[in-house]
Amino acid sequence: MKKRKIDDLYKELGAKKTATKAELKKAYRDRSKKTHPDKGGNPADFLAVKDAYEILTDDVKKLRYEHGDDPEQSVDSEVAGILAAALDAHILDIAEGKPVIGKIRKNIEKEISQILEAIYQKKREINTINKAKGKIVTKNKQENIFERVLESRLGEYEANIRLLQQKKEIFEKVLGILKDYEDINIEVGNKAFESFFTGSLSGGYSGMYTVV
Repeated sequence: MKKRKIDDLYKELGAKKTATKAELKKAYRDRSKKTHPDKGGNPADFLAVKDAYEILTDDVKKLRYEHGDDPEQSVDSEVAGILAAALDAHILDIAEGKPVIGKIRKNIEKEISQILEAIYQKKREINTINKAKGKIVTKNKQENIFERVLESRLGEYEANIRLLQQKKEIFEKVLGILKDYEDINIEVGNKAFESFFTGSLSGGYSGMYTVV
């Protein structure tokens, strides 16, 4: 089934893109009643509504979805995917008997460094937003649009940091796995390295990592 766009998820609930979580919850209740199988609704429509609500109300899942990632993808499958991508990128070097583990490790360490820098920048932005809050007020009791926008931005940046932290943990896990591999004996090392990935990619790997 073709993946829906983020806008489609809001349409699924009958909610605006500016809807708060409370408004999304209300929209979900209304839509779930209409689509519930016990009420004569279509089971597929009910599940689509439930899926849309769970993604839109979870900041990290929403961010992953917007980036084109699977919101439900497990850490283990992501680790295996990174290792498989590393194999693909260095397959020629492996075939020629060149050392690759050190290169892969350096690339992963670089990714972690970039993630830490991104987290630092997001925290600075959050600090700026917190300083800006309360600086513009309304003359009456009407809703403060500026405050609402700032709160929305704050939620987005905080979710972004959580997502970055998750990615950092994934790359750190990859580094942990790479500790078991080294290019001491190129011929033997490559066979072990290839054996690991062959098992992972074929679904025959007996460990905790599988590629989905």
